[in-house]
Parts: sequence; C-alpha cells; structure tokens
Amino acid sequence: KKTSLIARLLGKSPKNIVLLLDNVVNLSALAMDLLKYNYDNNIFSSVIFAGTSLRSSKLSPAIVDRVGNRIVKLHQLAEEDAVAMVRKRLGSSGSSNILGDDAVRKLYKMSGKNAAKLLRLCEKACEAAVLSKSSEVNEELLVKMKKEMLVTGDSLG
Repeated sequence: KKTSLIARLLGKSPKNIVLLLDNVVNLSALAMDLLKYNYDNNIFSSVIFAGTSLRSSKLSPAIVDRVGNRIVKLHQLAEEDAVAMVRKRLGSSGSSNILGDDAVRKLYKMSGKNAAKLLRLCEKACEAAVLSKSSEVNEELLVKMKKEMLVTGDSLG
C-alpha cells in the first residue's frame, strides 16, 4: 500500500511494512537501532533476517529478544535442485548447451553447496568457455577454475 502524497506532506510514515534483510552479518549498530525503533513504532510489521547463522550475525540483544524463538532454518539445496535451479535460470538461452548437468554438479561441489556461489561459478565457467572458444564447460576448464580458486583464495563470497 502506497503512502498518499498528502500523508507524506504531513510527515506521516507508512505502516506495517515487511522488511527482508539479507546477509545480516554485516548489519551496523546504527542500522540495528533504526530497525528496533521502526519495528517498535509499527513502521515495520515484520522484519525477516536472512543469513548463515543468528549467532554469527552479532545482532544486538534487543533485536535477538524481539526475534525470540521465531527462527526458520532452511535445508541445504540438494544437488539435483541446484541443477534444476541453473536450468531454470538459463531457460531457453544458448547458454543451456554450453553448461551440462555434470558440469553444474561439479560447480555445485566447488561452491561448497552454496546457491549464490554456484550461480557466480556458472557465470565464470560460461565466460571462460566462450573466451577459450570451447563449445561447452568441460573437465579441463573446471580443473583450471578450481586451481585458480585455490591460488587466489577466491571463495566467491
């Protein structure tokens, strides 16, 4: 629901907003204070925190208290779901031919079973294949990528 022009001119804030925050590990103290203030004043009706771990997020005790036991843990993406996700992202584009299911499975393992990292690796693999004038992401290219990741310490994080 949009706030009307008159409401904005009178300084009225929108109410009952649902806010989704990803990668909350990097949330600053100021941001946490603003979140708490806006939540307590019903600007945000819900705040959804996404991240790898609530403990590693360093959320303030006031925020953790408001979260309480309302935590949903998602299961790790299965290998075949990862392949399906990449297939869906590629759609009917020509890229679907360059990146076979076996290559996606290997890239998924290289990503540490992390969906976001997998997508970045798939992009890098396709770019590398095109630059090397290869018609597909092959084993040789994957081995080269893995070595480069080890040398550079690139976690694609």
